[in-house]
Amino acid sequence: MRAAPTLSARLVTLAEQMVDDLAAVLAEEAGAGPGDPMPALVAEQLGWVHAHVLREIGRRTAEGQDPSAIAIATLERLDVIESLLGDRVRTHGSRT
Repeated sequence: MRAAPTLSARLVTLAEQMVDDLAAVLAEEAGAGPGDPMPALVAEQLGWVHAHVLREIGRRTAEGQDPSAIAIATLERLDVIESLLGDRVRTHGSRT
């Protein structure tokens, strides 16, 4: 799918829209004021996590790995990613 330029462009557009929509929701949930960069920055980081996970799953699938092994490896990778994200990212926009 990534070899087709039109599909690749569409994937990029969808990813950007997802991040923009997430930023809007985070801003609303956090009560962010106009011009507050935090919701967009958090959304960008979470968008990277999403893209990374999809890339990793795709790579492992293309290599012919077993779905169970892919799931385990992906969860292990997510644990590492979570440890890299600070509390402000992990809790931004959380409802109390």
